[in-house]
Amino acid sequence: MAVDRWSAVIGAGGALLGVALTGGFSLLRGRQEFRDKEAERHEQRKIMHREARREAYLDVLRKYHEVDRKIDALWKTRPSSHPDAPVDSIILEVDTAILDLREACANVILEGPDSVAQSAHNLWTACDAVSTVATEISVAHYGSDQYLFMLITDEQSAAEAARHSARGEFIRAASNAIGGRAPGFD
Repeated sequence: MAVDRWSAVIGAGGALLGVALTGGFSLLRGRQEFRDKEAERHEQRKIMHREARREAYLDVLRKYHEVDRKIDALWKTRPSSHPDAPVDSIILEVDTAILDLREACANVILEGPDSVAQSAHNLWTACDAVSTVATEISVAHYGSDQYLFMLITDEQSAAEAARHSARGEFIRAASNAIGGRAPGFD
């Protein structure tokens, strides 16, 4: 009889140990699955954020190219015939394109990082400076029959150089932010 009791106790103990081990392994497996899913969700958020940044950066470049096209057209116009003449439509088009660029740059400020946001701001201010210089040259030389690009000033050259430099700076910062200069992205 004593052997039967010990057999029953050992059998019950073995069953309890089996249940405890199975439960413990299930708990560990559940925790590991949770960590794996959490890591996968984190990776998906990173991918989505990277894609949102990429779209914001591309929008800035699209808007910049529109501004660039309008500024080129502006340089190919002649100053107004007299100081009280209405504002030439190309100047209004340039200003509208620069405002569109400013909106795109504001989106980059939201998406970040700070280095790209700063370079986007620099790009916008450089474009605005070129527009201001072109308008000032037009007003200063009203009545001239020469195109604005022929009335080159040091200020105009500096503003254009700053604009092109700001574009390069933005492209480098944006590329670095989305991993375009990382190994494997060459």
